[in-house]
Amino acid sequence: MKTASEIYAKVHKQTEGHAKDSLDVIYTAMTEFAEAYHEDKTRWISVEERLPEVDNKANPFGERIDCLVVYDGYVYKGQYMNIGEPFWSVSHICSSSSLNVTKWMLLPKP
Repeated sequence: MKTASEIYAKVHKQTEGHAKDSLDVIYTAMTEFAEAYHEDKTRWISVEERLPEVDNKANPFGERIDCLVVYDGYVYKGQYMNIGEPFWSVSHICSSSSLNVTKWMLLPKP
């Protein structure tokens, strides 16, 4: 996924700083960014690639991230927490820091 600074550099290079051309380029760049963001939020992510981001400042017991997980070859609704160490909870199965979750995907916002 492109970062904001990469988008800025692309816009600046393509328009050579001319404001009249920049709106079309900015629109195209932001569309590309939105598509990449959506693709990233709707794909299976390997736990080796990255884990869900948590904000433990909001809740002293740890933020819980609802997601779909692949555990033991099956898809389940699960939760991820990180209070010092990664912790998965898989619906109707168990909760443990040693669950063999291999992939995860964020649930869409209602």
